[in-house]
Amino acid sequence: MRELYRADLERLGRDLTEIARLVHRAMMDAQAALEAADVHGAERVISEDARIDQLQESLDEQAVRILALQAPVATDLRTVVATLRMSSSLERMGDLARHVAQLTRLRYPEHVIPEQVRTVITAMCDAAVEVAEEVVLLLETQDLAHGDRIDTLNEDVNALHVSVFRAIAAPDWSATPATTTDVTLASLNPFRSPDAEPEPKPTIEAAAPVSRPVTPAELALVPAATPEGLVPVRPSRRAASWAVSRTASATRIARCPMSLAAPRA
Repeated sequence: MRELYRADLERLGRDLTEIARLVHRAMMDAQAALEAADVHGAERVISEDARIDQLQESLDEQAVRILALQAPVATDLRTVVATLRMSSSLERMGDLARHVAQLTRLRYPEHVIPEQVRTVITAMCDAAVEVAEEVVLLLETQDLAHGDRIDTLNEDVNALHVSVFRAIAAPDWSATPATTTDVTLASLNPFRSPDAEPEPKPTIEAAAPVSRPVTPAELALVPAATPEGLVPVRPSRRAASWAVSRTASATRIARCPMSLAAPRA
């Protein structure tokens, strides 16, 4: 019985390493497809994600069976629990690689990332691929030096993530709402766990005022001079209707890209 138990634990380790290898390959292929607007490479990443999902479900079932039937303790218990947590994180990394591939397929033949942030996104992709490679090496060698390298790369990705938001919030950002949404979602940190502490919010400088004609709705709200002081003028029905229609149009434009940003496989 103990030999079977040890064989089950070793199988857990092998399957987890195989998932890490598949995720590493998926992230490399997703980066290549993103940078080259390669729809065929994107399709390959999307189709291969099903294999990662299947392995993760199988591994979780094995881990639960070991917990229920073998009741591991001490080091073995920590190993099984850590395997469950790592498999979930690796599967999420594969899902984000698939999402990048879906964006590439959706915007083909155009590039997803505009020139303004292409260098930053490329640096994020390089760091993400290196993290996936370090995870594989960590599982294969059990060398904790790879864990230290992963922590360093994760901090680099966080800093690059913040710089993407600074670029989007800059006054000279001129991309369309759909492109802005694509950039925001493509720059998500694939290594950030849901229960991690929030990232520091970037400091955004106030944009310079834009010189433009005064709208009818704004003009209608300008106070009027009277002997008693300044009294706001009630907006006319036409001005109020114009303001409502403009607000509704802006709302539709803001909501539209969100339905395009996360396509289904």
